[in-house]
Amino acid sequence: MPYEFIPMFWSLTLFLGCWGLMLIGRYIKEKSRLKESEMVHRKRIEAMQQGLPVPEAPDAPTTIPGASVRISRLSIHWFRAISLALGLLFLFTGIGMCLAFSMGEDFRKSGRSA
Repeated sequence: MPYEFIPMFWSLTLFLGCWGLMLIGRYIKEKSRLKESEMVHRKRIEAMQQGLPVPEAPDAPTTIPGASVRISRLSIHWFRAISLALGLLFLFTGIGMCLAFSMGEDFRKSGRSA
């Protein structure tokens, strides 16, 4: 009976693994964009302090035309919050499933039905 669910768990594991890799890739990309914009900002501030002509500010590195850096930082905040919430959800779901399967094994050994 429990062997009927193995293909479902493999497909679920594959799906969650691919989704996790996608989230990690997006996080790394957003972090590099944020570092790049902070570096450009730092260079502009240094040029202002030294009295040099300030280079033009490049457009904000976002995918939405006309969006500001503030939106990008806000999206990183929400991305982190959602990733944390989903990670905790999957963690405790996995712990619960492990406990349920171990209890099911104990019930079969004792002769009781679930």
